Amino acid sequence: MQGVRGDSVFFVYFFLTSVTVTASFVLDISIVEWTLVILALTLVLSAEMFHQAVKSLFSGLEGRSEATKSGLRMVRAAVFVAIIGSIIVISLTLGHATLEMFQGN
Repeated sequence: MQGVRGDSVFFVYFFLTSVTVTASFVLDISIVEWTLVILALTLVLSAEMFHQAVKSLFSGLEGRSEATKSGLRMVRAAVFVAIIGSIIVISLTLGHATLEMFQGN
């Protein structure tokens, strides 16, 4: 088990999180928008950690049965749904802040 530091997918998540947080600072988003951004980022990281935990548990099983493969596919799908939802929320939040910045409001 490698954990958060051993898996390259977490590097991508932490890099994109730092880009998102930096953009949020630059756009000077409101406290409600910060709440949405932080919740979206936390949701994705939690889903990926859950995926890694389930993958680690299933790796110890003898022979991969169809139920094990199905379970892993469901966990991957849950991570995908969390990522898509977070992308939508963050895009709308930062997009709105960008529009406000360029409109001078």
